[in-house]
Amino acid sequence: MGASDRTLYQGHTVDRLTLQIITTANRMLRLGIYGAETGDVTMMQGSWNKGVGASAGTHDKGAVFDLTPYNWQNRVKVLRLLGVAYWDRPAIKGVWPHHGHGVVSGMGDAAWLAQQQVVAYDNGRNGLANNGRDQDWRPRVLPLAVYNGNTGVKTASVNTQGRTQPTYLTTVTRKVPKGTHVDVLMELNVAGKRWSVTDRGDFVPSWKLA
Repeated sequence: MGASDRTLYQGHTVDRLTLQIITTANRMLRLGIYGAETGDVTMMQGSWNKGVGASAGTHDKGAVFDLTPYNWQNRVKVLRLLGVAYWDRPAIKGVWPHHGHGVVSGMGDAAWLAQQQVVAYDNGRNGLANNGRDQDWRPRVLPLAVYNGNTGVKTASVNTQGRTQPTYLTTVTRKVPKGTHVDVLMELNVAGKRWSVTDRGDFVPSWKLA
């Protein structure tokens, strides 16, 4: 099975990488630091959903999804940390309701316009036709999601640290002594290096886990 293979989330068609990201986001959003949500995020629209005029073709292919706006500030933060170009979209009367719109970075099966939204996100823009400035929180680095099944309980092979973001330039969350067991939810590619996302919301260098 590959990252682009189709599956379902709440009845909406998505690819397996998007499902892994959403599943990881659900775990992180239950943490107090990200809003302590009590249930899974609700998807409003998935991928391969043609003919929606307000979407302008961005949902015609893979790697794209819309979520309800509940706890949107934390959802923006978590999904961006997990390699998604994700924006809060306030309601526009007669066009769309308040929602969150995301495109998984680096996915080649996304529609052309969705891929252009990722370019806009990387350039600090809002991904809309007006090419306005992105006003939401942004991570120190722009990670790419990695789908390789390298999840589950790992053990720190050396002393290391958990971080608030997948880069050594950010705040240390806790020490991870050699021999500590770490529950890895997924991996990220950050400037060519792998970082593991843990069930405690930490980011740990994958090359220090075995």
